Amino acid sequence: MEKTNEEGKEQEYSIGYKKPPKHSRFKPGQSGNPTGRPKKERTMSELFLKALRTRVSITTAAGTKRKIRMDEAIAKQFAAKAAGGDHKALRLVLDQINAGRPASGDKLANLIQEFRTINARHEASGSDESSD
Repeated sequence: MEKTNEEGKEQEYSIGYKKPPKHSRFKPGQSGNPTGRPKKERTMSELFLKALRTRVSITTAAGTKRKIRMDEAIAKQFAAKAAGGDHKALRLVLDQINAGRPASGDKLANLIQEFRTINARHEASGSDESSD
């Protein structure tokens, strides 16, 4: 706030800590960052995932119309092609099913048994050395 003297004239405004010059202060109603933060650029995979989440209309076998997600519609189409004998579609469907499963041939039980065998040999050889 500016001070006025007895004659009504403005006195000198002291500039300093928490007292910016009058010309550089924000104007009422004016943002300090008018353009804002720039939007993040989307990658192609993000764009495809967004497109696959959109809803599309399909006609069911009974003749009724339903709205489902596009990725679900694509899965239904590939499953139908695979069931119809399309080998490429069948390979894709099976690959997608197996992608979520752990690798076949999980040999944890075999590894435990092998560890026990090695450990037993080590203990047996260790007891021979201590008796020498």
